[in-house]
Amino acid sequence: MNRFSLLFTFICLALLILLAGYGSGPANSAMNHYIGAPGGPGTTCATCHGSPGNFGMITADIKVFDVGTTTPATDYIAGTTYDIAVEILHPIGTPSRFGFQLVGFDSGGNQAGTFMNPMPGVSIVTLANGTTVVEHSSYITTPIFTVQWVAPATSTGVVSFYAGGIASNGNGTNAGDGGSTAPTVYNFNPGAAIPQLAVSLKAFIEGPFDQATGLMNATLRSQSLFPSSGQPFNVAPWNYSGMEGNGWTPSDYPVDAVDWVLVSLRTGEDASTTAGRAAGLLLADGSVSVNIQFPGSLASEYYVVLEHRNHLPVMSTSLVQVVNNGLTYDYTLSDSYSAGGGFGQKNLGSVWLLYGANEDQINVGGHEITGSDIIEWLVQNGNFGIYSNSDFNMDGDINADDRILFTLNNGIFSSVPK
Repeated sequence: MNRFSLLFTFICLALLILLAGYGSGPANSAMNHYIGAPGGPGTTCATCHGSPGNFGMITADIKVFDVGTTTPATDYIAGTTYDIAVEILHPIGTPSRFGFQLVGFDSGGNQAGTFMNPMPGVSIVTLANGTTVVEHSSYITTPIFTVQWVAPATSTGVVSFYAGGIASNGNGTNAGDGGSTAPTVYNFNPGAAIPQLAVSLKAFIEGPFDQATGLMNATLRSQSLFPSSGQPFNVAPWNYSGMEGNGWTPSDYPVDAVDWVLVSLRTGEDASTTAGRAAGLLLADGSVSVNIQFPGSLASEYYVVLEHRNHLPVMSTSLVQVVNNGLTYDYTLSDSYSAGGGFGQKNLGSVWLLYGANEDQINVGGHEITGSDIIEWLVQNGNFGIYSNSDFNMDGDINADDRILFTLNNGIFSSVPK
């Protein structure tokens, strides 16, 4: 065997040993991307994992959506957030694990925009040259990976996303696996600006409110109980698909975070007039700020609705004016919308707060605190250290204190149109 053959064999063995250990992601392990994208070493996923393997020719599919929706984004707006999904496609077989990498460059080959909020099992790695790589941080059993991307503050022309991936049999070696032989490219063109409204609100929710301090307790944050999936309104009756907080660790939350709330803007009183929604973190002093994007032009005024997972919702008493692409409203100063004989908020001293103990919000007829709200509490009673809708006072424990709050509010109903 000549020297060239020995050197080639040594390099191949070194690559095999190095790349076989990429369960935590190639960029994390070797600080580079290996999908055949510009700026990389020229190797692809197939260099290590072979092709076609047991699962046919592996390819990646890239989809970009308007944030919080399943609506494909046709072009990008400077400074706007989008949801990105990368799916690893395999024509045959049943892989047990999947891995991927995703990068984004402008027309000059520079890092374009900012990746954030990766799903659990996905990480964002910044290389020495400033390129950020989105990749698996552990092998995932699903072929779909999600992350958010914020477009550059000013348009930089066409942004090209490159993705590649692997399908693995999970046997501890690369034998039988399959990797993409070339990156999939998704070209994202700049477009006209989408209207965005900065909404700043103040509200107190009854469960964690401490009248002595005039603040709400941030016990869920101090006990690290917030779910890694982020905002909790992706289920009925809200069915809001925004990715706020997705993949966050406990340390990503502000130390004074009380809980997630859902903010909606309506052009009329009825829910059918909802123009935009966003989830935000309610802080101990009652402040919450969100940016809401609109598919059409901005109206000059909106009704402002704030919802919580186990408190009655509130709505502004009248339309609130938009000023300089911003909107502010303070629910704590006076009672909220209460047309039709319903209740607005609870008055406690000099402040107003959302009524607590409204766990069952599925009822299509309206918002009320009744016996159905205590049924799940009876099942959950005695559990502690959890994030649960049955925890009415939001201290992480489900006990008699929560039932006391329910007893005080049983029979209260809101007239906010559903």
